Amino acid sequence: MFTMPWLPGCLAAWLPWLRQKLWGVPLELARDALAEFSGAPGRCEFIRCGQPFSVVVDYAHNPDALEKILDLPLVEPNRRKIVVFGCEGGKDSDRRCLMGEVAGRKADYAIITTDNLYPEEPTHVARQIVQGIAGDPTPLR
Repeated sequence: MFTMPWLPGCLAAWLPWLRQKLWGVPLELARDALAEFSGAPGRCEFIRCGQPFSVVVDYAHNPDALEKILDLPLVEPNRRKIVVFGCEGGKDSDRRCLMGEVAGRKADYAIITTDNLYPEEPTHVARQIVQGIAGDPTPLR
């Protein structure tokens, strides 16, 4: 059964149809492949371990992707939305504040992580994200 959330699911459903049209893949084969496809690991992936809350993993690597995943109706009404994310060190420092701003607007709580920092200090990367959460759009240098 096809179980992906509606927006990524619609996009994933469109691809086999397009492949079928462009390359002549039999429609039955495309339909069967779609029926077995549950999504790509790390992309709008539900983690179900019997917990009384929803967990969704998504590799949202820019502000637009983070906003789109936080906008999906994945959480029951009147439930808190907690986002756990971080930004890479050594590049794209301007997007950190923007991702923090998205988290500040779209989530009830944000937990900042650090990973792949390269030469940067973890606290510097985290402070840039927190600056965006606090609503200051000026990137911290």
